[in-house]
Amino acid sequence: MTHTEVTMHVGWKQKLAAAGAATAVVASGAATLGTGIADAAPPRATKVPVWHVPSVGITVSGLLIPTPWLATVYASSDQRGTVTFSVAGGGLCSTNAAYKPVDIHWANLSNGRSGATSVQPCSFGDPTYPGLFKKAHTGSGQVVLALVVPGAIPATIPGYGTLSAP
Repeated sequence: MTHTEVTMHVGWKQKLAAAGAATAVVASGAATLGTGIADAAPPRATKVPVWHVPSVGITVSGLLIPTPWLATVYASSDQRGTVTFSVAGGGLCSTNAAYKPVDIHWANLSNGRSGATSVQPCSFGDPTYPGLFKKAHTGSGQVVLALVVPGAIPATIPGYGTLSAP
């Protein structure tokens, strides 16, 4: 290699290293800026683990084929003492139980509060469909759940579960 070839080869590597360093500086600046913006935003809902045995029901599709369905419950919380429930719809949304809500009965063992709510499992393509997310003021502590799928005819077996409300 001649002296000119070595200089060009090294120059190319230096340019690549400089471009990489500039990218790192810009990325760290964007990350810092993003952190400032995230701190100013309202708190986001955090997932609350739900340990449960799903309610089991039998539904019938449009082809008159019986289909088992498990009512799987999800929970999140965006403020202390409040839990927002939702239910997985999945294959249920093409059966006779699509418009039937899942009843969630809850009781907080720590403070004695109790209540019930009905959650719609199917959005039908509309994320703002009424009843997809239901907020319950459980208070903080251990909450037990009973799940019922009243629309899963001809049979349904209640489910049960627990969660720790923040």
